[in-house]
Amino acid sequence: MFRNNIIKITIAFLGLSVLTIGFLVLWLSYDLPKTKQALALPDPSWAPLQGWAWTDTYGWLSFNCRNSETDTNCKNGSHDYWVAVDEATGKLDGYAWSDNVGWIEFNPLWSDITTAGLDTNFYNNCGAGCNSAVDNCSSCYNKTTRKFYGWARVLSEASGNDQYDAGWIKLDGVNFDLKAIDETDSQVSGNPKGGAPWGDLLGWAWGGAKALFADGTPIGPNATSGIGWLSFNCVNEASCPSVNLYKVTGRPDALGALQINRIDGNDSYGLHIDWSNGYPAYGATSYEVWRQSGRCSNIPEDCDSDVYCPGGTCDFNLPYEAKATTTVNNFHDDQPLNLFVTYNYVVRDCNIFACSKTSARSLQTSPIEYIRNFKATPICAAPGTQQASYVDMAWSKPYIFSLFNGALAEYELDYCKLDVSGDVSKCGGGLLSEGKGYWIPAVAGCASPIAYDGQAAYSCREVLLSSDARYQSKDFYVYRVRGVANKGTCLGGNNCVNNADCGTGGDCQEGACVGGNSCFSNTDCGTAGDCDLFKSTWAFSNVFRICPVGTSYQEQRPQ
Repeated sequence: MFRNNIIKITIAFLGLSVLTIGFLVLWLSYDLPKTKQALALPDPSWAPLQGWAWTDTYGWLSFNCRNSETDTNCKNGSHDYWVAVDEATGKLDGYAWSDNVGWIEFNPLWSDITTAGLDTNFYNNCGAGCNSAVDNCSSCYNKTTRKFYGWARVLSEASGNDQYDAGWIKLDGVNFDLKAIDETDSQVSGNPKGGAPWGDLLGWAWGGAKALFADGTPIGPNATSGIGWLSFNCVNEASCPSVNLYKVTGRPDALGALQINRIDGNDSYGLHIDWSNGYPAYGATSYEVWRQSGRCSNIPEDCDSDVYCPGGTCDFNLPYEAKATTTVNNFHDDQPLNLFVTYNYVVRDCNIFACSKTSARSLQTSPIEYIRNFKATPICAAPGTQQASYVDMAWSKPYIFSLFNGALAEYELDYCKLDVSGDVSKCGGGLLSEGKGYWIPAVAGCASPIAYDGQAAYSCREVLLSSDARYQSKDFYVYRVRGVANKGTCLGGNNCVNNADCGTGGDCQEGACVGGNSCFSNTDCGTAGDCDLFKSTWAFSNVFRICPVGTSYQEQRPQ
């Protein structure tokens, strides 16, 4: 192509040229122009660019102050700068910086473009909000074509409105373009230099002339006085040595390791995915949760082995499926999931250019099914007597998945005092404090089977002392119960180095102990993990009062 015919000056000569130019622009201030400050990122609706571009005339251009390892003021606002794209409109805004030529503005005034007689048809390629003079949009990114259009400007050269110079940089042309590499772009996998990842910019912009001849040579009397060819990726060059790699990218920063836990209270059928590590990812505007598991060939059920699929097989070669898109840092996957099945998760943080993704993490749901037929019946003692009041509770023994090689060890019982509305949802998430709206442990050791509704069941009687606040007739109460197994999964910890740190029940993935179902206590999970015992989903009783409202005693007995 024509760019291959452009004579490249040597690095040594370039160093002298850049140094000379540097003295010519010492008057430039590193502070942003007072009339137009940079965007206040991070903004969830803007996707910033990062990295370096290169010109043979002026050297390096930085597109984000985060590129600088020495700029300690980047994060406190005094030297913040960046170029970013509005997700909704594709509009570009912000500034790039050159130590030798100063600020390059990516949304110059529309009136300056028209006064200079520059091409304004570029906005036909831009979306709503950036396709007319009313929008004052001078450059854009089209997420469909994945190309950039319009104009930028070197402010130190903007001394006039010469259409052939005056610092103008054109982002698109007949024989050149600037694009963001797509996920499926053949250049990602087929590039002999190793390929540029998804969201990296590829191509050129031109500064120094209004237009180009068909063969790519510049038009105009001052064609060689501007910034010249601006390369956004080292792979544009005939050679891309490892010591001189550079690129501009729109891809957001990657998140840290995922944390997955069974949903507390819905252990049987739900998992909680958390990506607080690294959140919010710089440049990300949304987060996608992807899930994968085995699937039975003959029935619509998730599986961990062929045993889950009577008469069929468990297929593990299925693709990940998108389950949610959100802007927060966690997701409850409770759609519901199947008992005792391993689910794999990946979270992608995305913007208009690309996505980064976490490593896959996995966890197994509980083998204990939801407890059924849970009932609580109050028995109120007569006033003035020495008799105690009771709450009798009974429930059916829960089903335990046949492949689980552990056992049901105990039951957990809580109660919650409600207000006059009787709204169970106000009980919250299990804080062990007295007062309305909190779960409080009831009694333990309820493991004596009795005949209840014709099924094997468990029952428990809680004796209420006369000083117990639950005698207050105005208060409503609700109870809950769940089963707890004697075995679980190693979870938690971010300081494991290898699997040995997590004991026999876990694997070390990205510094955290996960996986396995053979721990009995925390000691089985090494110094870096906790043993999360398998539990069932909570079952809730009816809402009731211990003693009914009224001045006279009325005994309440179970039916």
